[in-house]
Amino acid sequence: MLGPALVSSNGNAGPLPWEEVSFLMMLLIILIMFSALFSATRRRVLITLRSVKTITVLQCEKCDYKEEREFQVGDYVLKKVGECAKCRGPLYISMIYGVPEKGPPRPYSY
Repeated sequence: MLGPALVSSNGNAGPLPWEEVSFLMMLLIILIMFSALFSATRRRVLITLRSVKTITVLQCEKCDYKEEREFQVGDYVLKKVGECAKCRGPLYISMIYGVPEKGPPRPYSY
């Protein structure tokens, strides 16, 4: 005879009592939760960045003259920046926007 496959805590052969089965199930659930937590922290998300070229648009208050140039530190919308080349009226910044540069995105490492 091979012997009982399951033995309860009191030494009797036979099926395990309900308390021991529920304890083993809870232990298994906790083990699965910890496993999922640790595997999620090891997984990293790859973030890619694209370079952006910032453009400043200059516009005359009096005529329809517009000019685009690269953004300079200190630029802000409605800032007076000089005279119009066409009518000598006041020239101000009407718009600032970004244009994505061409080429492959570069990965961001953290």
